[in-house]
Amino acid sequence: MIFACSRCGHRAEVAVDTGAEAFVSPEARLDPANLVAVSACPSCGRRSWGAVAARSLVAIAGGAGVAVVGALPLVLVGMMLAAGPDPRENDARFPWILAVAILLSTAAGAGFAAVLVRRLLRRAALAVTFRGAAPEGAAAVSAKAPSIFADDDQRSRVATGIVGATGVLLGLARFMGWGAPLGALLGLGVLAGAVGGVIRGTTPRARVIFALSFVVGEVGIIVATILYVAGRTSVYRAELVLPMVGGALPGVVAYLVASRLLAAKRDPFEAA
Repeated sequence: MIFACSRCGHRAEVAVDTGAEAFVSPEARLDPANLVAVSACPSCGRRSWGAVAARSLVAIAGGAGVAVVGALPLVLVGMMLAAGPDPRENDARFPWILAVAILLSTAAGAGFAAVLVRRLLRRAALAVTFRGAAPEGAAAVSAKAPSIFADDDQRSRVATGIVGATGVLLGLARFMGWGAPLGALLGLGVLAGAVGGVIRGTTPRARVIFALSFVVGEVGIIVATILYVAGRTSVYRAELVLPMVGGALPGVVAYLVASRLLAAKRDPFEAA
């Protein structure tokens, strides 16, 4: 097997002893190619953290779960410990209790994920042995992060779904009594559009172009939804399709133009 560093370009032959994983966790055996991809380069000493993150999705999801599940018990414990005879004082303490609970549960989740990632890197260090330089032209295990999406159609569906759903929810924020200022709503919309662009594109240029397109559509959906529900006391869910489609039209036009422009280039969606 051949290792290729995505940072310095160093190529080396490697041997993978999967039996070495038994020293860390006998029940958890990774594919040898994954162990090679997360290994540190013997030349520059760096590793592809994108590859590590992509192969640590289960650990990251587990840490997020610990953070979410752990917050509620911490809030309850804090309320019991800080409870006093005055209900007003208890209400005043609640935001601080909630903030501390979120901080502690997030730290616990991050620690949980860090332990699992460390075990992954230790498995790789135990199992992978670097040998001499690899010959040019030989196929190598890429240290790039693998895509979690099957194809561009799936990327498009996920990205447009995020933009459409967040646009409607942010547009309904005032109608639902959240009282958020328009600037904050538009700021969150820009962030959601940027996330959609990062998901949809596979090269830096494509991500920027798609992000701009999605931001236009997201802001349009938010503004159109706010105007549509203004002065209303109730709204049917089916009605929300109207402002979503109408507000998204400028973004759809920009998206189609961006797709055409990128499709005219050679290998526009080739992963960087």
